Amino acid sequence: MMRNYAEELAYWYFRLNGFFILENYVLEKKNDEFGNTYETDIIAVRFPYVYEDVGGYKDDWHDKLKELIPNFDKNILGVICEVKSGEGNYHTRKLFRKEKLEKCLSRLGFFEYKSEEFSVALNELEKGSVYSNEMYTIVKILISLQNNNCKQDVKNISLFEVDNFICSKIKKYEEKYSDRGFFMSNLIQYLTWVKHNKP
Repeated sequence: MMRNYAEELAYWYFRLNGFFILENYVLEKKNDEFGNTYETDIIAVRFPYVYEDVGGYKDDWHDKLKELIPNFDKNILGVICEVKSGEGNYHTRKLFRKEKLEKCLSRLGFFEYKSEEFSVALNELEKGSVYSNEMYTIVKILISLQNNNCKQDVKNISLFEVDNFICSKIKKYEEKYSDRGFFMSNLIQYLTWVKHNKP
């Protein structure tokens, strides 16, 4: 399934913040006459000692993301993310309902499925936006057109913040301009071209 522009931006946002990403993770078939399939837009994992020669230093990570995620540079991080490009407020309880959280948590693989710690993490994530212990931090994130004044049960980042972060990275690492064709994303190639050629 092809990403829409918002999902594409979200993918690169996490990629440029040091995450490994699984997109459009198919979760279940609904038992109805239409056989609808449900998915989670992004599941991502990040390890604490991420480093790349270009764009992979501690000051390259987005300050907003570091504020939202406890133990950002200390723990192994797991993100369960939904991306919405439309106007309006979203029912975060529906976007991150328990069945979806359970399947995403089992796919992350931080805890043995249905173990005591798995159940504790699932319950915490059902009620709130973050579960954290001494080794792992797992967070629910909604990327949406604007900050939606979400309740405490999800962290929210606007598409404008995502776009600003990506564009700032492109501008900061101008020396990568000649390598833009290696990024398997028409959107990123285009943004790189625009930033390079903008008067």
